[in-house]
Amino acid sequence: MNRGLGSRMISTVRETPSTHPAQLRQPTSISSSVGWGDSPTRSDDETARAVSPESTKGGRPTRWGFWVLLLLTAAIRLPGVNRPLLGNFSTKNLTYAMIARNWGEGRASLWRPTMDCLVGGQRGLHLLELPVSAYLSGTAWRLCGGSLDAWGRLASVAFSVGAVALRFSLVRRWHGQAAAYGAGLALALSPAAIIFGQSFMLEASLVFFMMASFWALDRWLTTCRSFWLLAAG
Repeated sequence: MNRGLGSRMISTVRETPSTHPAQLRQPTSISSSVGWGDSPTRSDDETARAVSPESTKGGRPTRWGFWVLLLLTAAIRLPGVNRPLLGNFSTKNLTYAMIARNWGEGRASLWRPTMDCLVGGQRGLHLLELPVSAYLSGTAWRLCGGSLDAWGRLASVAFSVGAVALRFSLVRRWHGQAAAYGAGLALALSPAAIIFGQSFMLEASLVFFMMASFWALDRWLTTCRSFWLLAAG
């Protein structure tokens, strides 16, 4: 009798499907995706940063608002383009104007910014920075003619507009469209940015390249491409 009962129990166990293998499949798949010594491909914070704010914060930005912001940045600075290089910061304006003219006339090399101030019977050198804005102004003056003073101020206006555009793009990626407009307006309407943004000096270009470096670093953190890290440098 005991043998018959035992045989019936064994047959019942064999006929009853086991659910344990199905339950063990899910942990197995998880351990295969993240094993010992491995790290998850992307955390929740990184995923949130990778998603563009157009789809998460306020929808796709309106193009006309962005262009109005850039036009406003330029319009505020353009009235001072034809002013002579006098007044506040006139010494620095004249320094970069001399550098631009000597570069445009071919009297100076790229690595030797040259002024007209004579030292020992020769033109003096201004080796404090690489005056990219002055070189661009001198090149435009040599190719297109016109007023060198105006070209120098126009270069600052262009760099100011570019800085506002980069700041808008960077803040929009991290904080959304409303914050981007606020940050862009703050830079566009800043009194100091307006003064330096219409002067024959390097300050506007410095702000532009600083924002470009931040923008490239943000792209590197998002895409992990070494190109953007090199561009940020």
